[in-house]
Amino acid sequence: MATEEVAPSTGAEDAGLVRRTLAGDRTAFEELIRRYMGAVFAIALREAPAASDAEDIAQECFVRAFHSLSSLEEPAAFRGWLKRIAVNLSRDAARNRIRRGELGAAAPTAGGDPGGEGGDLVAIQPASGDPSASQKVRLEETRREILDAIAALPEDYSQVAAMRYVENLDYGEMERRLRISREALRKRLHRANLMLRKALRRVCPEFAEE
Repeated sequence: MATEEVAPSTGAEDAGLVRRTLAGDRTAFEELIRRYMGAVFAIALREAPAASDAEDIAQECFVRAFHSLSSLEEPAAFRGWLKRIAVNLSRDAARNRIRRGELGAAAPTAGGDPGGEGGDLVAIQPASGDPSASQKVRLEETRREILDAIAALPEDYSQVAAMRYVENLDYGEMERRLRISREALRKRLHRANLMLRKALRRVCPEFAEE
């Protein structure tokens, strides 16, 4: 995954939340969870072979971060530090499944419109009936491309895309988590969709149309 530069304002805000958490303010860490749950969930889905592991990985990531927070030397670097924890946990889960000889379940597809608002990416599903072997391969490839593209988006857009297409949240729950208006949410998700379509156009013809 490409390293994303952290805006000074974002790093300063994270640093303040980290210091407040270390001082005993649990609401500050809840804010960090709210900010980064979508990105952590997307990393877990991309790195681990089973979608069923993603929620456990995301929860464990924040538990581990909370208990290790005092070891973070640069509070402004919280985002990159958290993502490294998520990647390491996800890869550990993948190795454990491989050692047990288990095959991971396919990750969820992007698409649908759980909030009934329209404007989402199209669903990637076989035309009818059970998917053939070749369709299954193509579906899995598409899922991986979608998850890679989500993880590579700037933080705000990665977060809303992961909430929508990975966690399948409706608009009401997204508003509650993000604490933004419906109009602001629509604009952010629309922008995320445009960036995802651009990133996926070459590898997923299903996203060619705007």
